[in-house]
Amino acid sequence: MTKVKQNPCAAPVPATTNNPASIVDDGTLDTVVDYRGEQFRFDSEYRFSYQNEAVFLEAAREDIEETLAQHKDLRQ
Repeated sequence: MTKVKQNPCAAPVPATTNNPASIVDDGTLDTVVDYRGEQFRFDSEYRFSYQNEAVFLEAAREDIEETLAQHKDLRQ
């Protein structure tokens, strides 16, 4: 997972109320997930290893939250 800068031309796939993560098409072959206004890049092979988009987004949300928690000292 890599954090990416926002692409103003990319339109996010709407997030559900349960999951604040959504997929953003940034024109690359990677899968970009918008999580609360920040974007994170995942390899598309990793994305398609999941049963469906909802399952992937839940796993991505968990990965992102874990990464942010581990690096919360850098977020101040």
